Amino acid sequence: MVNFTSFASLLAFGVLSASAAPAGEVLNGNPLEARQYPRQVMACKDIHWGGQCITWTMTYAECKNVPADWNDVISSIKSVNPTGVFCEWWEHANCSGERYTNQNDANLHDGDGFFGDRISSIRCY
Repeated sequence: MVNFTSFASLLAFGVLSASAAPAGEVLNGNPLEARQYPRQVMACKDIHWGGQCITWTMTYAECKNVPADWNDVISSIKSVNPTGVFCEWWEHANCSGERYTNQNDANLHDGDGFFGDRISSIRCY
């Protein structure tokens, strides 16, 4: 039988401990590879990925403002990434205002339509 005082001493010295592993991003079983993997997003000026489209390459946690000629004209979006990588679409520059996290939306004008022609910046993790 374990003595309570001995058990408490072991805990105090860190011999016995329990903690959760950090919830990091993992790609192909490697958390570092996930951060180094470039993220790609596709945006189009028309719904259903029609009209003029562009693909941007992003780095981990980078906030990228869309170029002036793409600001507030995006009608469909797609995150072109492996599982475990996701992107946020922001209403205003510098990843501010309202945030949208759908990774694949062929028509930003349907549903509540809030993000149709309103995206100004993007951030991916």
